[in-house]
Amino acid sequence: MKKLAIIAMVLMVIPVSALARMDSMSEDSMGVIHGQVGITIDFETRLTSSYLAITDSNGGTGYASTGTLTLDGLSVGGAGASNMVVTGLKLDVGTTGTKSALIIGLPVITGQVQVDAVRIGTNEQLGNSLGAITWGNINYAATTCTVYPH
Repeated sequence: MKKLAIIAMVLMVIPVSALARMDSMSEDSMGVIHGQVGITIDFETRLTSSYLAITDSNGGTGYASTGTLTLDGLSVGGAGASNMVVTGLKLDVGTTGTKSALIIGLPVITGQVQVDAVRIGTNEQLGNSLGAITWGNINYAATTCTVYPH
């Protein structure tokens, strides 16, 4: 029984990659392989009952104290209890020899965004609500945004 246990342990320790076999490719088969530089990102997300707060520590003209804009009850998702779907976010970087650019392939986005209360106050927990925001039935078609340094 001990011998069987030892043999089983040794077999579990041997990496699977050691059992793999590599074959060389011919010039013809390599000629049909194409690579692409850049990355593509697909994801699904869901956010519920959160908030986004932007605080201005020195206020503004006539309002010198700290103030905060809060998007309270922030939810991002799809209809009902589904996720927001982002498909095909692409990032590429290129140059023309004299000018560089970040090319962002903005993806197809489907879902909705809900904000229960937009508040202005002294911090993210305080302030009267200016109302709610709903951006529903989002079905954003893919497009491209190019960012250049200046």
